[in-house]
Amino acid sequence: MEPKITDFGQSRLFSEHQSRTYTKSLVGTFGYMAREYLDRGIITKKADIFSLGVIVIEIITGYREYPQSTGKSMQDFIEMVVEKWKGRLEELGCTSLEDCEQIKICIEIGLRCVQINAAQRPATEEIIRILDRCDSTNLQVINKERTIEGQGHDGEVANGSISDATVAELEASMCGLQIIRNGDLEELRKLGSGTFGTVYHGKWRGADVAIKRINEISFSGRLSEQERLTHEFCREAQILSKLNHPNVVSFYGVVPDGPRGTLATVTEFMVGGSLRNVLSTKHRMLDRQRKLTIAMDAAFGMEYLHSKSIVHFDLKCDNLLVDLVDPHRPICKVGDFGLSKIKCNTLVSGGVRGTLPWMAPELLNGSSSRVSKKVDVFSFGIVLWEILTGEEPYADMHYGAIIGGIVTNTLRPRVPKNCDLAWQKLMEQCWAPNPYARPSFTEVANRLRAMPPVLQSSGSAWGTDKA
Repeated sequence: MEPKITDFGQSRLFSEHQSRTYTKSLVGTFGYMAREYLDRGIITKKADIFSLGVIVIEIITGYREYPQSTGKSMQDFIEMVVEKWKGRLEELGCTSLEDCEQIKICIEIGLRCVQINAAQRPATEEIIRILDRCDSTNLQVINKERTIEGQGHDGEVANGSISDATVAELEASMCGLQIIRNGDLEELRKLGSGTFGTVYHGKWRGADVAIKRINEISFSGRLSEQERLTHEFCREAQILSKLNHPNVVSFYGVVPDGPRGTLATVTEFMVGGSLRNVLSTKHRMLDRQRKLTIAMDAAFGMEYLHSKSIVHFDLKCDNLLVDLVDPHRPICKVGDFGLSKIKCNTLVSGGVRGTLPWMAPELLNGSSSRVSKKVDVFSFGIVLWEILTGEEPYADMHYGAIIGGIVTNTLRPRVPKNCDLAWQKLMEQCWAPNPYARPSFTEVANRLRAMPPVLQSSGSAWGTDKA
């Protein structure tokens, strides 16, 4: 096989003494474009080296979205690639350690090429020299050639190692994610905080946005914990960047250079805040029609996520965002994908992830480490109860009692006496003990759509009296 370069429609011709040029019009393919080109329109030969690095990684690994898609650090990613190739070589009867070393050299060349600092990228001549000499007789010489000498600036540290923030920026650039500079953001007010992050209402170049920052204290622990949090951040950004649905929060970009090296994502701002906040303060303003609309929007969003093989794992009213600007037509969108997981097979690895009252029994009883996307349907059943009543589930119970009740299937929220029968049946089927008895989100959405917007009833308001 003899590959050749083609398509020079976007090429630039440099004079003999010219080393760079500038452009205001970005052309090219996201994921292959260097940071300096994306941010400042700088064109140098090292921009092509960045693209070459992406191609090398893609050839060796088979995909371009590395290494956050695997949940690995840079070093673990290299070792994982080598191990996979070792298995392939053994199948072919090639068990030479030199063959595996050559794979490692190739992937390290790719990683050197995609460094954020263009000056750190190798020249074409060096890459060719290393690859030409990449054989079993000269491995020790090659090892010296591929040593990275850190220059200690622009986000990098000595000996060629890369800071967490710079790694995140590199990975984001590799995936074609929008890089947003912290200096371009203005924080207006705090919206809420969780275990690892704080969300702010802010401005990005004049537009209202939501800024989710990982708390600084999260990066003060062990290196392994810092890496895990960085990977969680990258995973959420990666998931969000690929989604496009009117009932899923829009993703704008990542912020790798936050205060003291913290990371952030920038997403669409929903003026009404979380559904939980609305239910706590404005529940009486929501009639049956508005509740149905909110529930349908959430179901449509979850149907879309499941169609993309994404399991949310933390579906609750706190993670559903609303816009009540139009009093007759509220809008609800699914957000917060920090615990989400890509479902490659019928089952996904679960573990204890989520928020207790909304967690399906199969996540708590330890019967299996593999669960289905029906864990989200269980959570949605609890969400339907929240929308119905405006209350928080099991608010007066201790966690131990909640866990025991969910696991033994003796605890579910009490259904109001005057609850519409169709709503009650759907709700109870969603939180059924057996995952296979729970409906899909397509069925959930269809059944909600079939419910009448107005009920003819006497007595107290719909969904307020409990059994």
